[in-house]
Amino acid sequence: FCYPPTHHLLLLSNKQRLSTMATKAAVMTVCNKALASGPVHPEARLRRFALRAYQTLAATVLYYLSSLVRKTTPKPLIQLALQALVTVPLMVLYELVSYNKAGGYYNNFLEMFLKLPQHFDDISRRVSSNAQYEVRIIDERLKGIFRTANALESGVLGFLFVALPSFALVSGIKDANGVRAIGRTYASDRLRAYEAFAYMLLHLGVQWNVVQELSLRFLGNSLWGILQPEALWRLEIKKSIVTLEPFTEHPRPSI
Repeated sequence: FCYPPTHHLLLLSNKQRLSTMATKAAVMTVCNKALASGPVHPEARLRRFALRAYQTLAATVLYYLSSLVRKTTPKPLIQLALQALVTVPLMVLYELVSYNKAGGYYNNFLEMFLKLPQHFDDISRRVSSNAQYEVRIIDERLKGIFRTANALESGVLGFLFVALPSFALVSGIKDANGVRAIGRTYASDRLRAYEAFAYMLLHLGVQWNVVQELSLRFLGNSLWGILQPEALWRLEIKKSIVTLEPFTEHPRPSI
C-alpha cells in the first residue's frame, strides 16, 4: 500500500486527478508512520497467519460437507438447490468455529444480513473516493487491525464461485450411451474434492487480499475494496505479549 503507482492519474479527469494527488500526501504521511514503526512483531505475524489459515481450513471442511447433499438425489438441479439450502446453516456454524464477531458494518450474525444496504453504501463510497479509502485501510493496519472472511462471504464464495461454475462445467457431460450424466458426475467424490481444493485457494485469496494487492500494484487502485473481507480483528502487543481479539462492535463510520 505504501508505494501506489501514479500512472493511473493520467486516466482521471482534472477534478479526480487533483483530488487523488491531494490525498497522496495523506497516503505518504501514513506510510511514513508505518515505516517508522518498524517491522511487525514476529509472533503477531504468526498469530495472524495461523488464524487466517485455521479459518480457511474450517471453511473448506464445511464446503465439502455441504457438497455431500448431492449424493442424496440423482437430479442435478435438485443437487444444486439442496447445496444452496444447507449453505445457510453452515454459515452459522462457520461463524461459531471461526470466532468472528463484528465486522466492518455489522455487530453480529443477523446484522451481517440485515445491514447489507449499509455495506453496499460503503462500497459506493469506496468507489467515489478510492484514495481516501486506501488511506483509511493503511491507518487501520497501523493500529493492528486486520480483516478475515466472514460467514456470508465464505458461503457466497463457495456457492457462487465454486459450486455453480462447477455445475455449469459438468452440465454438458454425457455417458457412453448418450444419456446426460450430470447428476452422477456432479455428485462424484473426485469432483467434490477438486471443488474443495479450489475453494480453499479462493478463500485464502480473500483472506490475504490477494486480488486487491495485485490490483493496487499493477493497476493503481484496490478495486474499490469490493473483495475486502469484513470480519475485524485486533492485534495488540504489550510488554512483548501478543493478544488477538475479534471486534465486538463495528467501527463508526463503517468502512
